[in-house]
Amino acid sequence: MLVAGQERLELGLRFRVARAALRLRGLERVAARVHHIYDARLTTLEGRHYALLALDLDDRCELGLAVSDDLADWEFLGLVSAGGNRNGVLFPQRVGGRALRLDRPNRLGVSGDEIWLSASDDLLHWQPVAPVAAG
Repeated sequence: MLVAGQERLELGLRFRVARAALRLRGLERVAARVHHIYDARLTTLEGRHYALLALDLDDRCELGLAVSDDLADWEFLGLVSAGGNRNGVLFPQRVGGRALRLDRPNRLGVSGDEIWLSASDDLLHWQPVAPVAAG
């Protein structure tokens, strides 16, 4: 678990690794069996800290979203992708009133080779906008 330190740096916050495991309330909202949660990408948006997480399920990887106000207590808000996706990162501000993220859709259960821009009005329901890079 990462805990924010008292000292503000010019480009961000200084963190220290806590000895206790991270508590993630609300994970029971996922109907599928969750095998792993990893690759958290942290973004502060509108004064709250969000983590886009990769969740390995039985048959695919999906993005999940968690939120924290203090970087210690986290609430899982739900799966925010469908059909296979991973490596998501939120933009730190809305554009035209919409939240934006970059993500990597997986096609046919295989790690994707494209990065997409996706948009949302509520951070929970996302629509792909356009590819921004392809391998």
